Amino acid sequence: MAETNTTHLNVKPFLLLGILLFLLGTALAFIIPEISPDPILSTYFGSRPFPTLIPTVTFLTHLNSPPALLVYLFVLLGILLFRKEWRRGLFALLTLAGTALGNSYLKFLISRPRPSPCLIDISSPSFPSWHSATSAALALMLWILFVQPLQKGKVKNLLSLLLFLWPLIIGSTRLFLNAHWLSDIVAGWGMGIAITASIALLLPPNVRQSHITGVRRPRHHKH
Repeated sequence: MAETNTTHLNVKPFLLLGILLFLLGTALAFIIPEISPDPILSTYFGSRPFPTLIPTVTFLTHLNSPPALLVYLFVLLGILLFRKEWRRGLFALLTLAGTALGNSYLKFLISRPRPSPCLIDISSPSFPSWHSATSAALALMLWILFVQPLQKGKVKNLLSLLLFLWPLIIGSTRLFLNAHWLSDIVAGWGMGIAITASIALLLPPNVRQSHITGVRRPRHHKH
């Protein structure tokens, strides 16, 4: 029985965007640091300009912590596997696990020091931002799985906006708490987007509902 294509998604622009953001963050951190806003922003936020907001911002940043991300992943996998959507479940697992593990490896490989003073207790290296990378991967992954297949309209636009804001909010909390340089955050966003788009190209999750360009689908020949 032939599959019907009700939506059309080209993930290559996301892949390009992710690569460009990662290169921009890398350039600001290591290639052209003399024009980077990193020192100015770190000095400003390290001075605790809004001390009363620190508990609220700390709470927000923990919404994308490793334990929180594990909860999101287990709930999502439970839903998808209960519905026997194995391919979509594998896409979600590879996206978040690949981003989290890849970011951690790169972080310790580069070992860039964090800004000082950091307003929260943290000791791991700084570049690229783990929270920014995983929040971007989570947002794009959820958009591809659940929002992109929706019909155009206000609901789709609202959900797209909320998912777009998630990595911006998480990245902003890391900057506010002086836990990262701005270049860490930009590179983290890029890494999360690029990994998610790459996995979507290699393993299109919505093959029954959508056609993801850039992937050649097998043709079935009658004998």
